[in-house]
Amino acid sequence: MILFLALQMGQEYLHVRNYDMAKRFFERIISNYQKEQWWPVLAQVQRALRECAQQLQLLPDFVSCSVALLAKDLSDAAAAAAALQQLLALVRLGNPASSSAALRSASAVRSAAMRALASFCCNNCSERASCSSFRFFSRSAAAASR
Repeated sequence: MILFLALQMGQEYLHVRNYDMAKRFFERIISNYQKEQWWPVLAQVQRALRECAQQLQLLPDFVSCSVALLAKDLSDAAAAAAALQQLLALVRLGNPASSSAALRSASAVRSAAMRALASFCCNNCSERASCSSFRFFSRSAAAASR
């Protein structure tokens, strides 16, 4: 019941365009819905978090939420394709080498994407410690954050 109320409060903050408060509420409840495998609600929270990240211009969070929405449990094929198209449009927006700030932003986005992919790829993997994909994405995230 508490999670449902927190979800409702987050949606209300989103509705009144208080994206920072909405993001806080959604971040507090997302792990519970993921752990309990409530996929429809988790997808709703991920979409709301992605909207908050977009409005707050938090590129790494936007990428992380978009990658999470690619999961088959969270989106149908059309919704996953739309999320992927938004990510591709984001990648094509500018030339990251044009300024040092843009380069740092591109590095942060790459790091966030690699962390999200590691989590997405190995979320239910029982052999996470020996998973080569998890090690690859984790190393890539560490390298991108340097």
